[in-house]
Amino acid sequence: MKVALVTDSATVNSILRKGMTEGRFELAEFASSQSGFFEALSAFQPRLIFLRTELAQANGIDVCDRIKDDPAFRGSRVVFLSSNPRLRELAIQHRADRFLTLPFSTKDVHRLLEILAPKPKVILYVDDSDTFHHVVPPALREEGFEVLEAWDGREALEIIDGDQKIDLILSDVEMPEVDGITLCRTIRKTMEEDVPVVLLTSLTSDEIIDRAFEAGADDFVTKPVVILELVSRIKRLLKAGRWLENTRPERILVAEDMESIRAMLVKALSAQGFRVDAAEHGVAALAMLMQKEYDLLLTDFEMPHMTGLDLVLRLRQGDSRHRQLPVIFATSRSSHTDQVKIRSLGIQAFLSKPYTADRMVAEVERVLAEERMASQRKAFKNYFAEVQESQLTTTGSDDEWIADDRFRTLLAADLMGLTDMVRDVPPLEVVKLLNLFVVRMEEVLALYDATIDRQLEESLIVSFGRQEDGAHRAVAAARAMVEGMEAIRRESGHAVSLRVGIHAGHVILGSVRGRSSRRELTLIGDNVRLARRVMELAVPGETLISEATVKMLSGRAEVAPSGREIRADKGAGIPLFRLVSAVAYGGVSAK
Repeated sequence: MKVALVTDSATVNSILRKGMTEGRFELAEFASSQSGFFEALSAFQPRLIFLRTELAQANGIDVCDRIKDDPAFRGSRVVFLSSNPRLRELAIQHRADRFLTLPFSTKDVHRLLEILAPKPKVILYVDDSDTFHHVVPPALREEGFEVLEAWDGREALEIIDGDQKIDLILSDVEMPEVDGITLCRTIRKTMEEDVPVVLLTSLTSDEIIDRAFEAGADDFVTKPVVILELVSRIKRLLKAGRWLENTRPERILVAEDMESIRAMLVKALSAQGFRVDAAEHGVAALAMLMQKEYDLLLTDFEMPHMTGLDLVLRLRQGDSRHRQLPVIFATSRSSHTDQVKIRSLGIQAFLSKPYTADRMVAEVERVLAEERMASQRKAFKNYFAEVQESQLTTTGSDDEWIADDRFRTLLAADLMGLTDMVRDVPPLEVVKLLNLFVVRMEEVLALYDATIDRQLEESLIVSFGRQEDGAHRAVAAARAMVEGMEAIRRESGHAVSLRVGIHAGHVILGSVRGRSSRRELTLIGDNVRLARRVMELAVPGETLISEATVKMLSGRAEVAPSGREIRADKGAGIPLFRLVSAVAYGGVSAK
């Protein structure tokens, strides 16, 4: 990896060099005083740039802007270095990827590189076919992996016994001397580390698949190999070593009587960070459900002692906490009668046997995402607690306090015309309109990967992460929200409108809870207040954007000066711009 040091300081460069002694880094120093230094920097094509704000013959902020605006630096990451921590937010507003406060140590550099330039994962590819060796390893190297190659299981075991750390093993099944299944079984018996193993084969019988998972394989891919699918599976499995650090809050119960399939399901879900428990039949699963709270049940249909159908029937007829438990059925039964029986119990998804671990994980993610969306909609309706008290929910536990400092693009939106309605129409009609507004806005915001922070009276506060495209998603969402008001006016029969304000900056993300059990994540800080102030200066149907946000758009929206500004505490005025149009984001159209 090419790394550029733009600091104008021999001392700073020395510390950075000591933090990057590995051979994978190619370092070059650039002085702002040298003639054509920016052109020389561009010609070097660095993937990572350490940029000091205080340069001898240039302004670091201006240099960062030039880097981010120049297509030659596409994909380059910029780390700002400064002894003034107050410049952190300014640096990020100018699209710096990280900020490092001077003085720093080599350990600080190491920690930063673990995030920005992690070591490539090492894959051992085992196959007796020269043809596949000419196809698969080059494709994996293109994806940034380091690939070791072996032509049979015996050679693979010799490589495994060496000093090279291996992160994943990708092996053919049909090979001379030591085949892939024998190799996998030997690895599980001899290797101390739990290295993921993926087996490749043109054979697709149930017997081969069962033998592969019984030997300890993590996944099974059929030949001919689709490279994109293979890479996707590899990346998913490589998360397995870090799953404890990324544990998710959802707890899943797997009910499956076949030990090999049960182990595969538990491993695949655990690799995604889920907390997973397993039961070998319906009776054991029912006992576990009585003792713990679960977010999803993944159950086989045919099991001894109690079938999956009987298990779910007991749950639906039991106490209220299990009547709505999301359920995914795995079954080889495909008759219309069986499916009608299962669907009558309100299950969320089917998995037809045989199925892959990827397919199962995708279904679990989809069902849980739908549940989160429903929960979010329910949380919105808590705004009408007096009318719909049954919708109040309990979230969080005593040890789940969260506090973090994040850079976010903030969108504040206000439903206008509601105040006059409150005086003139029945309360229930006001509630219906607000529910309609919340649902429609939620549907729009979901398209742009927005996080809805709170609703206060008729206002919304929404945030967008990912600095590289957060501002773009925010303006595209704002455009869609304003245009969506026409449908709300037609459906409700009321002349309401929307005004929107967008601002970007650092906020504190924290969980807040009073004496009641309800806990909410919320955004705190001056920038939240400024986003609301931007919105308050907008007229009905208008979207105003702060100057800080406009700089992050990089031409992906057309704006015009509004002649209005907001003022931060003890700071200069911040000009505001009107949104005229926005470039479509991803597959979502924006006019």
